[in-house]
Amino acid sequence: MPKLTTQQAQSQVTLFVADMVRRGIASTEQLARLNGFLTCMCHNGDIDSYIMGDIYSDYEKHLGSDSNPMVPLWVEDLINNFKIYLANDQYNRDKRTMMDGYLMALQHQRLIDPWQAYAVIQQYEKELANV
Repeated sequence: MPKLTTQQAQSQVTLFVADMVRRGIASTEQLARLNGFLTCMCHNGDIDSYIMGDIYSDYEKHLGSDSNPMVPLWVEDLINNFKIYLANDQYNRDKRTMMDGYLMALQHQRLIDPWQAYAVIQQYEKELANV
C-alpha cells in the first residue's frame, strides 16, 4: 500500500479532528485520540513518523491558543460582513441556516476547515441566542 501524500494525510486528520470537535470532546482527550489515530496511520505505513510528529505538534499548539480556531483574519472579515448582512436582512430568513450555507461555501473553496466552520457556527448560535 503506497504512503499517503502529506495533503492526503492532512485531509484525513482534518476530518478526524472535525469529528472530535463536533462531538464536543475535551482538549486533553482530543490530543490522546489524535495521538492514537496518528500512531495507527504511522504503524500502517500511511505516513512517516516525522510527519506524524509535525501534525501532532501543530494541533497541540492550536489547542493551546486562546484565539478563534486559526481562521485567517481576511476570512474572519468575510464572515463578519455576512453577519452584518444577515442582521439587516429584511426577509426574516433563517439566519443560522444561511450562515451554515455560507460556511459550507467557504469550506468548498478550501478557505476554512470543517472544525473551523463548526466553531464559527457555534459562536454564531450563541450570538443569536443573546439577541
